[in-house]
Amino acid sequence: LVVISMLIALGGQPRQLATHVKGGLNHGLAPEEVREIAVHLSGYVGFPRGIEATRVINKIIEDELGDITPAVTAAEPKSNADRRNSGLEVFDRLTETPNGPDIAVRVNDLEEALGPLADAAIDWGFGELWSRPQLSQRDRSLLIIAMLAVTGRDNQLTFHVLGALNNGVSREELEEVILMVSVYAGFPVASSAMKIVRELTLP
Repeated sequence: LVVISMLIALGGQPRQLATHVKGGLNHGLAPEEVREIAVHLSGYVGFPRGIEATRVINKIIEDELGDITPAVTAAEPKSNADRRNSGLEVFDRLTETPNGPDIAVRVNDLEEALGPLADAAIDWGFGELWSRPQLSQRDRSLLIIAMLAVTGRDNQLTFHVLGALNNGVSREELEEVILMVSVYAGFPVASSAMKIVRELTLP
């Protein structure tokens, strides 16, 4: 899951992605889980990369499973109100801290920082992408940590490291993701990410 996420984020490596999609299936990821990695990352690395990754993923799934390839199912439609409620639930869980500000204050801070992009982040990013059932919240945190680390998005990484901890990811697991980053994106990128993880998780 982590390596597929990194390869999608880096882009332009279809052979490596194909190899690791096959590996993901062999390690027990369901086809819908592998597809969902590309769906989720479309909101973070853009739809062009997500679409190209999906082409590779679907081909490997078909090559591996043949006639028993599961069909792609349409997303369940949501009302605007349901989408907003789902988004607020995810945002609340990712940003909650002991004795910290309540959800209304956190949403207001996001709106002040991002302007109209805040509504898109809550309603679409959290209310749609993060709320889909194909991957757990914990797995989504792991793939986002991998994507942000491998692309050097340090500011966003700080936000999502804290969110990953809220989703049950341990410090040891976060460090292990960054060790994988060192293999696929090099030590300079991994070193920056590791410093953030350790600053936020060590006493």
